[in-house]
Amino acid sequence: MFSSAALKTLIELANMAYKIYLDNDKSYFHARTLYYINSEILYILNSALTSGTGLSEKEKNLYIHLVQWRNTFEYYEKKLNPKPSDVFAFEKFPGTLPFPL
Repeated sequence: MFSSAALKTLIELANMAYKIYLDNDKSYFHARTLYYINSEILYILNSALTSGTGLSEKEKNLYIHLVQWRNTFEYYEKKLNPKPSDVFAFEKFPGTLPFPL
């Protein structure tokens, strides 16, 4: 079931994880932490869709952004096969949505 409190907490955690990622030279290890948290956000948003709760416009944009971000992440993860300490940063594909503020 959709929980707006859980979504809010996960977004806060994603922001914290992103800061840790930046503070640690954009390592793949820390990028994977962000990947996991973003996957949990997608799960919460998907549960809203499947339960019929629906999404606000901001949540819809977040959902699309995270799907596009995850697809990009997985593309570069497979292409680069990084080690935990490797820098893992990538350019967004053209037309992807930015993180909604």
